[in-house]
Amino acid sequence: MGDVVRIAICDDNKRERDEILSLFQTFSLHKKTPFICQLFENGFTLLDSIESGAKYDLIVLDILMPNMTGIETARQIRKTDNTVKIIFLTSSSEFAVDSYAVGAYFYILKPIKENNLFEVIEKLMRSKKKHEDECIIINTGKSIKRIALSELVYIEIQRRTVSYHLENGTISQSTGTLSELEQDILRFSFFAKPHRSFLVNLRHVIQITQTELITDIGTVIPLARGRYDIISDAFLTHVFEEEPNDLNICPRNS
Repeated sequence: MGDVVRIAICDDNKRERDEILSLFQTFSLHKKTPFICQLFENGFTLLDSIESGAKYDLIVLDILMPNMTGIETARQIRKTDNTVKIIFLTSSSEFAVDSYAVGAYFYILKPIKENNLFEVIEKLMRSKKKHEDECIIINTGKSIKRIALSELVYIEIQRRTVSYHLENGTISQSTGTLSELEQDILRFSFFAKPHRSFLVNLRHVIQITQTELITDIGTVIPLARGRYDIISDAFLTHVFEEEPNDLNICPRNS
């Protein structure tokens, strides 16, 4: 993830886009936090950017946009990315339930006030720092590597070869057994064991069926018979821990 926070701001109103950008720049200046912000005037251009390989830590989405709403845009994003934080902006709270269904991180009512947005950014930064601090150390035989758990999608064990599959497509290998790994990995609630040969990061899972899990890098991981209820419960628990039930609605300032 690195120290730079990557932000996409999508709003069909140029004045509001510029106002949101200005707020992020103010926060960046005061808190000495480097941001890279990219502006989009509709959901189509945002999706094109993501499909071209752009990665964001945070996406700010206006809900009421012509042709493709923010909810529809988020639904498309969630098909391939279950981890990016999404903040919805709107002048009405009527879309709160819909925003929760696509994994809203926060839901802010317009007009946006500095203290409301800054509170959200502070929470995001704390969460990002916590995730980046979570890591494991592996010995590949040629070198010792630190792997951030936020970047680790899944682990596969074949005989005594352990393969660590990262979100950027790279694979690191070491020797070991599943029983040795379980003690270290499964203490993190967002990891689960769907099959005797796999450990998976639930933060990177976008779909669960009776027979398999699908990750946001497109890997299909088998789900052992009898494990569906356990894994789906763990996934839902993780979702609710990450995204509280109160929808994190920031009220309009009077």
